[in-house]
Amino acid sequence: MDPQMKTQLQTSVQRYFLEFLSNFKMPKEGGGYNDEFYYVEQAKAMLKHKKRTLYVKLSHLTMVDADSVPYEPDDLRSVIESKYLMVRDNLNAAVPELLRKIEDPDLREQANKHLETTGEQKFAAAFFDLPLFHGIRDLRAEKLNKLISIRGTVTRTTEVKPELLVGTFSCNECQREVSGVAQQFKVTSPAVCPTRNCGNRTNWTLLPASPTTRWGDWQRVRLQENENEVKAGNMPRSLDVIVRDECCDRCKPGDKVLVTGCLIVVPDVPSLMNPSELKRQEKRSLNTRSDSAYGGSEGVRGLKGLGNRDLTYKMSFFGNFVEEDSEWGTQGDGTTVENVRSDEKVLLNPAD
Repeated sequence: MDPQMKTQLQTSVQRYFLEFLSNFKMPKEGGGYNDEFYYVEQAKAMLKHKKRTLYVKLSHLTMVDADSVPYEPDDLRSVIESKYLMVRDNLNAAVPELLRKIEDPDLREQANKHLETTGEQKFAAAFFDLPLFHGIRDLRAEKLNKLISIRGTVTRTTEVKPELLVGTFSCNECQREVSGVAQQFKVTSPAVCPTRNCGNRTNWTLLPASPTTRWGDWQRVRLQENENEVKAGNMPRSLDVIVRDECCDRCKPGDKVLVTGCLIVVPDVPSLMNPSELKRQEKRSLNTRSDSAYGGSEGVRGLKGLGNRDLTYKMSFFGNFVEEDSEWGTQGDGTTVENVRSDEKVLLNPAD
C-alpha cells in the first residue's frame, strides 16, 4: 500500500472509531435508541476502577445510527477486520481521546491524571463477540494481520514478564539521550544518533529508569487444539498466544478459552526456542565440517551460501481478549463431549 494512502487510512479509522465510541447508543426492542452513550459510560467506569482496556462488541459497529456518524458503519467494520494490525495503534489511540471528551469536569480531571501517570500507550481497545472462530489447524498466512478468534485448551502459561513499550536510549559515542523509540515485539534501537557529526547506529544503552521509558506486562500462553477438533490419527497442534496487561493471568492450564486477536509472524530466534531445540542446534553445529575447502569454519551452507534467507520465522497469535469457551463441548453433529474437569455431579449408573 502507498505510504500516503496508508497514513490517510489510519487517520480516518481513528477519527471514525472515535465518532463511533462517542455516539453509540444501544437500540431499544420497540425501536429507537437509549438515552445513554454506551461506551462513554464504559469509559467512566474505566476511570472509577482505574482500568486501561475498553471492550468493544464487534456487532455494535454496524448497529450505530448511520445518521449520527459521517461514515458507513459497514466500511469501518470491514477495515478493522481485514487490516487490524495496521490500524491497531490508531484504534488504541482513540481510547485516551474518548476519556478527554468526558463532559463531567471532575471525571475529566481524573482522566487527565490517569493518562499522565499511566501513559497513553498502555490504553487499548479490545474487540470480542466475533461471529466465527478458527481452529488452530486452519491458521495460514492468508489470515495474517486480520482480526479473528481462535479456540483451544491452555496447556502452559509463563509468568507475567515486563515488556518495553517505548524506550529511551543513550548514545555511547556522544552521550545524547533519544526518547520516544516505539517497540514492536522486539527491542528496537534508534536508527541513527541525531547529533551532528556523530552518526552512531549500533552503540546504544537502554535507560530503563528514565521517566520517558514505558513498560508493560506480557505473558505467553500455549494453546492446543481441543480434543473434539483433532481428526482421527492426528496429533493435536499448538500455538503460542501473546497477551498483554489486563489479559495476563486470565486463564490457567486446562481451561477451554476463546481468544480474539490477530495472527502475527515473529522471528524464531534461539531465545524463543525450548531446551530440546537448542540442543539440536548445538549438535548440528558440532557436526558441521570445519575444513577450509568447505567454507571455513561454517561448513557447507547450502541455500544460505546462495544468499537466500533462512525460514526462521514462526506464527504466533496476539490476543487482546480472552474469555471462557462456553461451546467447547459441542461437536459438529450436536453431540456433547464430557468435560472431565467439570465440578458438576457425575452420575455413575442409571439408578443414580
